[in-house]
Amino acid sequence: ALNLPSAPADVPLKFQMMTPDMCTNLARCVYRSYGYTYPNDTIYYPEQRRELMESGLLEACVVLNQDNEIIAHLALIYPRLNASVAESGQAVVDPRYRGRGLFEQMKRYLGEYAKQKGLYGLYSEAVSIHPYTQKGNIKLGAGETGFLLGFAPSTMYFKKIQDGKKEDRQTTALFYLKLNEEPVQKVYAPFHHKSMIEYIYKHNNIKRNFMQASKVEKDRLFGDTQINVKAIPDLGLAFLEVLHYGESFEELLQYRLKELCLKKIEVIYL
Repeated sequence: ALNLPSAPADVPLKFQMMTPDMCTNLARCVYRSYGYTYPNDTIYYPEQRRELMESGLLEACVVLNQDNEIIAHLALIYPRLNASVAESGQAVVDPRYRGRGLFEQMKRYLGEYAKQKGLYGLYSEAVSIHPYTQKGNIKLGAGETGFLLGFAPSTMYFKKIQDGKKEDRQTTALFYLKLNEEPVQKVYAPFHHKSMIEYIYKHNNIKRNFMQASKVEKDRLFGDTQINVKAIPDLGLAFLEVLHYGESFEELLQYRLKELCLKKIEVIYL
């Protein structure tokens, strides 16, 4: 990140939803904040970013200064079109404007937008190396749901937050912000995890009916197993999303794991 002096406190700032023609402006903001260490594969490439926005898979709130520079950004990322829950992430605040509560203000702005749009809620990740994002989430009413161990690469560096570069991958805490009531779902929780799972749902005010979980007989499994693989080699991580659970699940899972390990992926989430 560049060493830039703090901006005057009385500079007027404007909050708005980002338009596709602002993608180059965003790339400049990310470079000022993180150099080339920000762990996202599209944020530095305006054409790719524009394509995501125009396809409806990404929206964002931005903050502009008097020179129309983007000095803060928070994205709304949809896993698929017409999704009812989205990720709130890719928070960036220009070092010149840190310490002014811009993250909380953007989160509130984006949350209100998503609520009016009818989304059930937003989930987000907060790096555990510093408390600012975590405290901001809790202040807005979000609750913790878990952790992604070793999520952020050791190359990610937080200007004005971190004393020096770390050699280990960094863990992120997962949060959920409920926006609208959703239909009550059934949950089949394994006995030895039931109390913790019940606590997490209650902590986030999500209504669930807990059913007795029993071992699924093989003859009740149908269809082929479907696992969606998303690998980000530059960040050394991958996600395996189970779209359908079939009889070949364990065999296919082992195959995918071996495939990713051969590609030197450091962290794999299921």
